[in-house]
Amino acid sequence: MFLKTVLSAILSPSTILLIVFIATIGYYQVNKYIERRKIISLGGYAAQHTLGPPIGRGFYIVWRALRGLATYSLLELHEECLASAGSYTAEVTLGLNRLIWTSDAENIKAMLATQFDEFGKGEEFSRTWKDFLGRSIFSTDGAEWKHSRALLRPQFIKDRFSDLEIFEHHVVILLEKLEEKEFVDPTDLFLRFTLDTVTEFLLGQSVHSMEEEQSSFAGAFAAIQYIQLQLLMLSASKLDRFYPRRTYNKHLKTLNDLVNTYVNVALAIDAEELEKLAANEQKYDFLHALGAENQDPVFLRDQIVAVLFAGRDTTAAILAFLFYELGRQPAIVAALRQEILDVVGTTDKPTFEQLKSMKYLPNTLSETLRFYPSVPRNERTALVDTTLPRGGGPDGQSPIGVPKGTNIHYSAYSLHLQPEHYADSDIDPLLFEPDRWKTWHPKPWTYLPFNGGPRICVGQQWALMEMSYTVVRILQRFERLELDSTTLVPSRRQEGEKLLFKDGKESLAWRMSRDHGLRLKTDIILTPGDAYKMSFIRT
Repeated sequence: MFLKTVLSAILSPSTILLIVFIATIGYYQVNKYIERRKIISLGGYAAQHTLGPPIGRGFYIVWRALRGLATYSLLELHEECLASAGSYTAEVTLGLNRLIWTSDAENIKAMLATQFDEFGKGEEFSRTWKDFLGRSIFSTDGAEWKHSRALLRPQFIKDRFSDLEIFEHHVVILLEKLEEKEFVDPTDLFLRFTLDTVTEFLLGQSVHSMEEEQSSFAGAFAAIQYIQLQLLMLSASKLDRFYPRRTYNKHLKTLNDLVNTYVNVALAIDAEELEKLAANEQKYDFLHALGAENQDPVFLRDQIVAVLFAGRDTTAAILAFLFYELGRQPAIVAALRQEILDVVGTTDKPTFEQLKSMKYLPNTLSETLRFYPSVPRNERTALVDTTLPRGGGPDGQSPIGVPKGTNIHYSAYSLHLQPEHYADSDIDPLLFEPDRWKTWHPKPWTYLPFNGGPRICVGQQWALMEMSYTVVRILQRFERLELDSTTLVPSRRQEGEKLLFKDGKESLAWRMSRDHGLRLKTDIILTPGDAYKMSFIRT
């Protein structure tokens, strides 16, 4: 009887719950102890951020990140986190997961180049992005990544686009659309334009989205990216598994319906036709290369989505930011037009050689990429036990221990605006000024508009040529650009108002948004957070 009573007490639900609770805490503490010893043996810790309450700071960061995504203030959070740690590298713990945030050029160089094999996308990133990007160049590592890149690289050799005819037909339509109404939405038109050019260039047939009143694909693509970044933020604490997917899956279906039309084309090309096409580099496009490589519909779908993602959004966003700045600064428009008219004339189509000979135009594009990098935030995961070269120790100059599986977020946006990179320039880094590039030359790894190292953007020359050609053709026709101030969201930030961190430093992202009147949307690609309309006025 006594034994039965004791066993009943031991096996009661409350006792079992207590045992489970104690075991969980013990497991957590043992793992933290093991991880701490490993980090110290590898190098040490970075400075801890001090945002939020002492208990639950990690989840505070997740909440702030989701809020920042919705209010277009995500870049300010990255700055604030680093400022609270007093360093360009800081870390935060989410349960058993340790995150590192950095905008230190030495750490970024290590991840992207000098220690490239030790950092990659990682299994968790691939899992989170699987439904959208599948197993493509943007979500894989090692041999699988090399294979995807090798398929894509031949499409961007100079001979494939140096005659520039691939752009002209679509530019003609764009020019008509730009003056269809007194004020138009350039961002929407640029997104359609780049989708049309990339689908024709890489997939052999344009989707002709500029000729549609509304593009369901464009809306779905934007919605997917917004949700995808939310999932990425939640994945750090494993909460993405509880995210409702109904809306996400609906937009994925819209995306897949379009992509599958190209998949079916690739599957329908027979071996004899592929052999004939392979002899003609101008006609042998990415879709043909995929069809010759693999007949798996899932493989084809993943590769096609990746090139649409890379070729559409990044270029369109840079054009949207550039023309916003041109609308604010007529002097830059005048200088650009003068160079264009001197080199090309008023009506002639620019040649590859003419575009390469210009000076002010590439300086203007470089300034846009400096000010508005297409991918402002990115991440890597340690694939092995390793280190980052800087951020540890009392002075922040010692290595940081980085065990396998540690996630590191880095910000090209913050990197580009760091004042110390402009010590030899008398032009404020927060001014949009193409003339800076006459005398200022960024030091290695302080300017990363196309990423760096082995994963540097394979299509950067294509993107620069597409943007150059488009700007020339637009400014040949239109002499003045006028922003419609009634469509701009009134700034929440008054002239002279500052956002100061605990250490007294001013938020550069806040100041940039205040001074330039435009909030920055950071889903995955940096885009204007406030819609604007513009009038394109002929000569």
